[in-house]
Amino acid sequence: MTTEELCQRTRTTPRAIQWWCEKYLIECRYTDRGFRDFDLSQALTAAIVAELRYKGLSLHRIRRLGIAEPLGAYLVVTGEMAVWCGEQDVIPCLAACPGPCLVVSVEDLRRRLYDQDPPRFSRRARN
Repeated sequence: MTTEELCQRTRTTPRAIQWWCEKYLIECRYTDRGFRDFDLSQALTAAIVAELRYKGLSLHRIRRLGIAEPLGAYLVVTGEMAVWCGEQDVIPCLAACPGPCLVVSVEDLRRRLYDQDPPRFSRRARN
């Protein structure tokens, strides 16, 4: 997947993807021409980082969570800890959270990434 495709599907900018690669939040391969190319796992990790950024987490906090590769159906973030949960484990995991938590559905992100047509997001009107 190219950087442009990844940007369309994750609602990010090419500069954000470049910055995340430079800071080793996500990994990428380089083509013979020097362009970034992402395999399925790398693109899904980028989508998770984009979703966490969209939900308000800082890059510093995301880096401390150590999200290297998707390991479950849901990612539950509470405090300084991230837990991967399966579909049957998400409710007990949420019940055990001591305070507020964020939940990211990896399956929803996977569907958004691998749909044939990239999602179209309306542009905000400029004032």
